[in-house]
Amino acid sequence: MLYLTLFTDCTITLCLLDIQRERYIVMCTIAAIDYDIGWYYMSCKICWKRVLLVPSDHMYYCAKCNNYRPQLLPRYNLQLVVLDNTGHAKFLLLDNLAEELLGISCGVLYGSSADQIEDPVVVHSFLSKLIGETYFCKIVIEEQNFLLNCQTFKVLEIFPTYEF
Repeated sequence: MLYLTLFTDCTITLCLLDIQRERYIVMCTIAAIDYDIGWYYMSCKICWKRVLLVPSDHMYYCAKCNNYRPQLLPRYNLQLVVLDNTGHAKFLLLDNLAEELLGISCGVLYGSSADQIEDPVVVHSFLSKLIGETYFCKIVIEEQNFLLNCQTFKVLEIFPTYEF
């Protein structure tokens, strides 16, 4: 519980108005999952950093490893549309947190190989189990949020409301 005191309780509307770097706990309900940027990204299996797609070659490149043929590992990149009684925003839920919440690795949901994506209907059906659930989300307001007016907040930790 001492860890919780490092975060301030906040509403979504107050997060959107914040103009400094802060950490908050927001109680919110997941209303939807935004699939516009996808639900996963490819990373290098060696260094775990995001890999870049080289469009002309249709290959991936790992800048950290300087490798044009990295071993690929899909990782979660979920943009959750969340709401509370004051407003709505997007919360970014990355790999380990999403895996802990869903109980399945991104690699399993993605498919057996890096070239074979699971049926989108199956993926949407599985991820939609989160919709309507209420959680406490520890989020951070980063510079991009107030300098660039970005309304997507990175989730540092997420836990169900029934734990309290």
